[in-house]
Amino acid sequence: MSRSYEIVFHRMIPQSGYPARMRLYCQCMFPLPMRLANSVLLYLGFALLVCRINDWTVDLISGWSALAIWNLLALAFILRLMDELKDRDIDKRLFADRPVPSGAVFESDIRLTLAGVTGMYIAINLMSLSTEWIAVASLAYAYLMFAYFFIPRLLRRYLLLNLATHNLSVPLFLIMVTALVAAQHHAALKSMARGETLLAVGMFWSLVLAWELSRKIRSREEENEYVTYSQIFGRVPAVFITLAVQSVAAWLGLRFALMYQFAPVAVVILGVGYAAVFFAAIRFIVAPSPRTSRLRPFSEAYTVLVFLAIIVDHALRTIGV
Repeated sequence: MSRSYEIVFHRMIPQSGYPARMRLYCQCMFPLPMRLANSVLLYLGFALLVCRINDWTVDLISGWSALAIWNLLALAFILRLMDELKDRDIDKRLFADRPVPSGAVFESDIRLTLAGVTGMYIAINLMSLSTEWIAVASLAYAYLMFAYFFIPRLLRRYLLLNLATHNLSVPLFLIMVTALVAAQHHAALKSMARGETLLAVGMFWSLVLAWELSRKIRSREEENEYVTYSQIFGRVPAVFITLAVQSVAAWLGLRFALMYQFAPVAVVILGVGYAAVFFAAIRFIVAPSPRTSRLRPFSEAYTVLVFLAIIVDHALRTIGV
């Protein structure tokens, strides 16, 4: 059992109640405080950039902001719960210490929670009669992913095809946030600066895509039957592909920084984030090992720093610095 799961299990006595089991599940697989913080940062970074592009005033404390953050959090939770059901067979073989494969949390708990969160998501979004279409479309796409787009054998066999279909959820979710921001400003999507807004979607999408790639890159000693991008492409090409995607985000970030005259400290934050992933990639190429193969934390840090750069720039402009 991994150390992180072991700590949680040792803190818990055997529980038979659904709330206790799901609390244990969230501690291990979906820590709500951290996930909520991620949703808030993603919303703030993206919404502030969209507002800057379209020259809109920013009102971060509003029902629209709360709805966008809730949607991002709920969809992330729904996808996580779906993964528990989709990956149950391989998890039993390779990740037997996780809550569901270990029996600490029941599969029925996951199904019940999935139904509950889905119902709440639909009910809350139906209160907004102007953006419910994109919210429902985002949820529908998540359920298509759950069904492997009705071609499960093909998608399970080819990781790249699975990535291509599943990762399209990211721009769809970002367009949903865009629609909520536009609705807050009583603006039609067709009236926006669509080219620049789509580039903003592309920048944030590339950050998530790079994270997805980086979490499935391993050193030779770590490889097993779990299919990784380092198996498909080879270790070095997989690292360079991930770095190339991160470089797209860096180029777009610099483009926006120059175009909208970001504060120097915000530009430095962007540079530090890219330097971190560049360092991690080169280190793993030069000295491959199970320790240096951990590219995911660097990708996550880079993503957070991009969000923070946009937020810091907005904060400095607000106080007139």
